[in-house]
Amino acid sequence: MMAYDFRLTRDRSQANVKYEFDFIGNSRLAIVPVLHRFANGYRIIGTASYFIRPNIFLTVGHLFEGDDIQPNDSFYLICESSIDWPLEIIEIIKHETLDLAFLVLENDGEQYFNDVNPLAVMNLPPLKNEIVAVFGYSHSLVNPEEAIEQEGEFVQPMRIRSKWELGGVLDISENGRGNVNGQCFETSILAEGRDSGAPMFNSNGFLVGLLSTSFNFETGLPNSTCVSVLNLSELTINGTPVKELWFKKNRAAYCKLKKNDDPE
Repeated sequence: MMAYDFRLTRDRSQANVKYEFDFIGNSRLAIVPVLHRFANGYRIIGTASYFIRPNIFLTVGHLFEGDDIQPNDSFYLICESSIDWPLEIIEIIKHETLDLAFLVLENDGEQYFNDVNPLAVMNLPPLKNEIVAVFGYSHSLVNPEEAIEQEGEFVQPMRIRSKWELGGVLDISENGRGNVNGQCFETSILAEGRDSGAPMFNSNGFLVGLLSTSFNFETGLPNSTCVSVLNLSELTINGTPVKELWFKKNRAAYCKLKKNDDPE
């Protein structure tokens, strides 16, 4: 497989203008916003991706930490088919040391994702200077102040907007960087608020990491750190190792990198 090099520049409008990522089939439906329900409504806190089974999703663990998270708060996913009725997360399974977590949905999730392929994981890290991309929902508009409570449920307008961000691998750290433990990838991808957990794809269209955090880069270029997903097999779900639940089918590339014949 060929790995495409990226163009590093201060002007993001000129970075990789000759390339663009696009989903294969209906793969986009498997990547959804994570909602935090608190006293006054919902807010988007990150992104999760359908993984292994229709009711199991993958994201980063730090979404569910911090002073603004209270013990009685609840969390949901929202997909295109459930825009008016978010799907409740009934269990959060965090990795002990890495910024990785599985989200287990109520059974209703199966009707929305049963015909969508789960993310295909690459068992090798990306190469340095390789073009990579993340897909997230930081441009969505979900204002808790617009929420209205009706019969114990919140009714709240949600304007869901997705986006691709392209960049390149600046470095591969085997022992972590900053507050990101374990293998991680420093990239030139711009990380914005609510992008945490967005899947990172390599230039062959396979999942290799999740967007974990941004950091200050001395050159002033866009930058972020993505945690590797290569250690997912260490986690268990209801006592069963993930590697035993892993689907062996539908492991083709999830998205594709293609040349833009008419760059702006």
